[in-house]
Amino acid sequence: MTKYDQAISLGGLVTSKDVLAFGTNTSKGVPPAVELRIHDATLGSCYFGNMTISGGEDAPLEYSLDGMFLSITTGATAPTAITPETYFVFSDATITWASETDTIRSFSLSKNQDVTGIYGTSLSPTDVEIGTATYEGEFVIASSTVSKIATGAWDPAQSAITFEIAFVDASSASHTITFSGTGAKITGASGSVDPDSEFEVTQTFSFETFTIA
Repeated sequence: MTKYDQAISLGGLVTSKDVLAFGTNTSKGVPPAVELRIHDATLGSCYFGNMTISGGEDAPLEYSLDGMFLSITTGATAPTAITPETYFVFSDATITWASETDTIRSFSLSKNQDVTGIYGTSLSPTDVEIGTATYEGEFVIASSTVSKIATGAWDPAQSAITFEIAFVDASSASHTITFSGTGAKITGASGSVDPDSEFEVTQTFSFETFTIA
């Protein structure tokens, strides 16, 4: 054995924009260190470089975080579980490509940022090295034409698009979370269909900025 890989992944329902602002961390560009309680263990100096936000029809808004931690201590009293009183749902959404407007069935948005442990002479990491953040996403849309797959080929000359997705609190329609991104360009596409469903196109894209409100 040469070293310990102290990785951690977690996820859940989005109950406020706070966890999204933390995970995407667009203001600083570097994920902050946090302390995390897992049952009777305390993980210190947790860094989450990767975050994915996903949602779809008839499904709540969810998040997942991936990263690493520098220390662990045990013996603390396990925290009491708290049942969320709020969760957000994805309603009807459309996207317009040229002259066609399609329905968005589901989506995911991700921030990817390498967080690498620095070990020195220790078996456990003593610090982290953090890479540059990149942003990418995926839309699954109900399309009336197969040409949407062809338009998924990446073209350096294609015009960048701006997208905005809104979620509504299931218990209060006036409480919303909105995601918006700029500089988005399509990087690929695929299509699928079966006898019991309509034609769907999955389009992937990269983008430059990400705002949560």
